[in-house]
Amino acid sequence: MGSGGGGGLRRKRYYGEDVKDVEEAREFRELVSEVIKMSGASNPGEFVAVLRWIDYGGLEKKLKGFAKRTDVFMQGLIDEARNKDEEGEKTMINHLLSLQKSQLEYYTDQIIKGLMLVLILARTKMLAVTLEWAMSNLINHPDVLKKARVELDTQIEQDKWIDEQDVPKLHYLQCIISKTSRLYAPGPLLVPHSSSNDCTIEGYDIPRDTMLLVIAWVIHRDPKLWEDTTSFKLERFEIGEVDPHKLMPFGLRRRPCPGAGLAQHTMSLTLGLLIQCFEWERVTKEKVDMAEAPYGDHWRNLRRISALEIFSTNRLNMFLGIRRDEIKHLLRKLSNNSTQGFAKVELKSMFSELTFNIIMRMVGGKRYYGEDVKDVEEARQFREIMNRIVKLAGRRIQESFWRCCDGLIMGDLILARTNTSAVVLEWVMSNLINHPDILKKARVDLVNQIGQEKLIDEPDVSKLHYLQCIISETFRLYPAAPLLVPHFSSNDCTIKGYDIPRDTVLLVNAWAIHRDLELWEDTTSFKRERFEIGACDPYKLMPFGLVRRACPGADLAQRIVSLTLGSLIQCFEWERVTNEKVDMTEGSSLAIFAKYTLELWE
Repeated sequence: MGSGGGGGLRRKRYYGEDVKDVEEAREFRELVSEVIKMSGASNPGEFVAVLRWIDYGGLEKKLKGFAKRTDVFMQGLIDEARNKDEEGEKTMINHLLSLQKSQLEYYTDQIIKGLMLVLILARTKMLAVTLEWAMSNLINHPDVLKKARVELDTQIEQDKWIDEQDVPKLHYLQCIISKTSRLYAPGPLLVPHSSSNDCTIEGYDIPRDTMLLVIAWVIHRDPKLWEDTTSFKLERFEIGEVDPHKLMPFGLRRRPCPGAGLAQHTMSLTLGLLIQCFEWERVTKEKVDMAEAPYGDHWRNLRRISALEIFSTNRLNMFLGIRRDEIKHLLRKLSNNSTQGFAKVELKSMFSELTFNIIMRMVGGKRYYGEDVKDVEEARQFREIMNRIVKLAGRRIQESFWRCCDGLIMGDLILARTNTSAVVLEWVMSNLINHPDILKKARVDLVNQIGQEKLIDEPDVSKLHYLQCIISETFRLYPAAPLLVPHFSSNDCTIKGYDIPRDTVLLVNAWAIHRDLELWEDTTSFKRERFEIGACDPYKLMPFGLVRRACPGADLAQRIVSLTLGSLIQCFEWERVTNEKVDMTEGSSLAIFAKYTLELWE
């Protein structure tokens, strides 16, 4: 459910029951599935030049075909929006097209397509991943789930569903999300940064265009920064106990993820609603197994567009209704499954559908997943494209990948914002199932902060500190992207005696940083206490990158994951399918997927 939110760009749903254009939704879902498949692929040509020259394995051909297909799909969304009545629904594409009239040099169709693709593909999956991790942690820590529900009942009126305005009051819920973000950062590697000029850092010459990769996963688990690094301890994120610079699932300072606000809102509202509306239990007695290109005027302008026009607070607030609606679709689907008591559900696909539909409705106003798809063929084409992207995106072929993605900003928004959210949601749910005490505390926190009669909403997430801690710890242990976006050195430089030539690629292993014994204590344990306010340096947690090159969509991911996870905790009881804990083994891909499908009783 968590990955199906791909629809706010044109206010369309492509997943679930209310898909209007079934064929269009099918195309969208296929595109998403394709990109996920490509993301974990390997390319021998990366190691043997001659194999690259002959395109051994046909990867470059596949990438070119996918790029063309994706471009046609995105252009269709833009043309449709351009030809529609301006008095219709306002979407991101509509807004960017209105800006295009006065600033054509900045808002070309290529720029818009690239922005939207990034939003859909990156943000939605990230949110779904974080929500899944948060729910897993709550299930594994029922005491945390109980506290989260109590907080909801306390802070929210009992006859009122949690709303986004309630989130700031839900401090415990926020702690759960923060904890999940620390342990299971959806992007283990933050977005790559590049040095704009030659410089020297601690004796090391860093040439211009040197790529810097920040490994948020490692920082979030560094024993020097965190105690008991692998434990899910919400206490870490209690007010005043965590240095905000140690937790960096969306990056920090000047280059954080522009979409961090949207992510935070969505995650908090979703998680709060899940806690508020449902009782959650494991299916079994066992715990859930918790097994960029060079910077310049062009990229500076793209970041400005992302920060001011796509992921600004006002823009994220504008699409709150979409996030609410898609999460309610998820809750209704779960509720229909459990009308006769506990029912066995598979959450991974549900999270993916949720996040893809959210993003696609934001980008294009369409749903491509689920039952309410209007254009079936278009949705099928989209899903095929997404599937192809996932297959190819992880292959080790830098030139072909950048050539495929160059200029596709709308595509970046789609690709970067969808898969990671679904992955995080799956991980967090697995952790909650394996830690029923935490799940219980999270539910108690929801009850205390929101009440029993009101469904959690995004405004409530800020009050749910326990939930935020769960999410932060999930981000730490299971960052959706173990390697942050690559960075390049813009000039030759020397760092600590090492000569770094221009255009050197820097990869930041967030996964390793989040589990670094020098930064975190007990790095492999799921302890949400690490993220109690004041207990954690925010710079140690970097699932979305840090500072100037952080993920622009981190806020969006946080919103989606928090709200989804909160909703799942609030609305359902969760149990394991078997007596054994959920297997937390990680799969092989650019994103840290759970190797085994998450199945629970709800």
